[in-house]
Amino acid sequence: MTVTSQVDLVGDVLRQIAEPVTMFGSSLGGYVATLVAARMPEAVERLVLLAPAFRLFERWCEQLPDGALEKWRNEGHVTVYHYGDKQDRPIGYGFIEDAQRYEAFADFRQPALIFHGSQDPVVPMEYSETFVAGHPNARLVKLASGHELTDVLEDIWHATEDFLYPRSG
Repeated sequence: MTVTSQVDLVGDVLRQIAEPVTMFGSSLGGYVATLVAARMPEAVERLVLLAPAFRLFERWCEQLPDGALEKWRNEGHVTVYHYGDKQDRPIGYGFIEDAQRYEAFADFRQPALIFHGSQDPVVPMEYSETFVAGHPNARLVKLASGHELTDVLEDIWHATEDFLYPRSG
């Protein structure tokens, strides 16, 4: 899938729902959620994001060794570790080519709660800090964790519960 196909798929689903939703997304899914929220503000009420892959295109290009982008283009795919499958998977060149079309930080205005691990080797926490610095609608929760955040799920749960169901008075 490309970023465009993911944005389109989520948009199609949201158009079938009668009321605004709270979107949850992690890593690439978090980035896609921000793009959808910016493009369909009437359909998204708020967001909960875990290590969103802000600066997706730029980050990929920065991490590739010299000549790797050209090799990827020529071979048609590159193999990368898939965190969900916990194994290496091929990604077609169309993915990065399509990703280049999207902004590094989607300018959505809905309330957002962002969780990011301070030891994240995949998406630096600084990206979430940069986004939050320019968006008073977003709050960043920094956690002593890596990219997957699986060791801090209880903290994430409690903060998300407070965000979704604030206690009055």
